[in-house]
Amino acid sequence: MDVMKGKWAKRASSGPPSFTLIELLVVIAVIAILAALLLPALAKAKEKARAVKSLSNVKQWVYAFHMYEDDNEDYFPYEGDPFTAVNIGSNLDAWYNVAPVYMVLPPLKDLYIMGSRPLPGQNSVFVCPSVRDQPPPPPVSLSNPYFMYGFNNRMDPNGPGRFKRNEVIYPSDTITFTEMDGRFPSATWQSSPRHNRRANLGFVDGHAAPIHTNDFGRAPSEDNSNSEFSVGRRVYWFPYKGAPN
Repeated sequence: MDVMKGKWAKRASSGPPSFTLIELLVVIAVIAILAALLLPALAKAKEKARAVKSLSNVKQWVYAFHMYEDDNEDYFPYEGDPFTAVNIGSNLDAWYNVAPVYMVLPPLKDLYIMGSRPLPGQNSVFVCPSVRDQPPPPPVSLSNPYFMYGFNNRMDPNGPGRFKRNEVIYPSDTITFTEMDGRFPSATWQSSPRHNRRANLGFVDGHAAPIHTNDFGRAPSEDNSNSEFSVGRRVYWFPYKGAPN
């Protein structure tokens, strides 16, 4: 009998080892620590991918602007009137209606008419992937559109005149296209620094780059062409000194 007990005891002891409760808790704690370390890195990598996609969108817009200017005697497109529906009057010639055709895309007015208006979360050149909040009420419509990108409105002064590309004295440093939020289709230094205090901006010469808010931001007292050109800047909103607002 003692021999049989020894035989079964040997077999039992030779089986796979089991975890104690303390060992299991230690493993769970280690996994939790690793997850806490990895999740911020994954979130950062995901936001970096969004920033790269947004930069690609901005590049497509500035290329389209360049082709529009080539076809229109160097004139920049119209910025658009935020108080008029996107399919009426001068808004038919606004950037969001005339530039998409150079990307073989429908004008914004057609997207609204077809019920395919650009909204956060969609894969569209009109949509910045870093914008995840839905626009506030009232619902977006032809007369109340929602923009995640915008034209530099200092390139389209108020009144009948528009600037030409060949009037810009620093084409590689002067902004044409911005990241922004809201119903206005244009912006200046109020652009949205969505990517680690940087905004993806498009330039007159056709390139795009992430620019820190310290470089593109202005104080209200600096928001005119004379003060902007009074000191050296990394980027410019106005085409030349003395340009009207």
